[in-house]
Amino acid sequence: MPGFRSIVGTLLIVAGLSGCGLCPGPDGLTIASASQYHERSVVGPDGKATLKYMVPFDAWVDNPTVAAFLHKVVEQEGKPALVSSYGFQCKAAPTPDCPDCSSCIRTMPRIRDNFYSFVGCVNDGVMRFQANVGPGSSVRAMTYWQK
Repeated sequence: MPGFRSIVGTLLIVAGLSGCGLCPGPDGLTIASASQYHERSVVGPDGKATLKYMVPFDAWVDNPTVAAFLHKVVEQEGKPALVSSYGFQCKAAPTPDCPDCSSCIRTMPRIRDNFYSFVGCVNDGVMRFQANVGPGSSVRAMTYWQK
């Protein structure tokens, strides 16, 4: 029954591809925020390799990749772009040394494609951002990934 096999094969391919593209594509902030959370293989004393994340979850960590990304945004588009383009909530945080400083926060779900099943998207937790902007376009950023 070659016709039946062709139909079943086509249905499986369509079902597998239907999960693709359901998740929103990652923007620059999403990519930058995940950079230091990548897994790496660590070989233990027993000789077995395990996957470890490079920084801890459920903890605030400096994220220089996010800081560099946001610095570029502020430099090219101005501070208002953090709110209009990236959904941050910013408030003035002036000091005597930095009259134009701001403190910006954002929380977003971490959603990714699941390539290992027919489920299109997987909720991978919540990412929180804290960005201190100023003086000028300098940025210090921290992230908190709650899995």
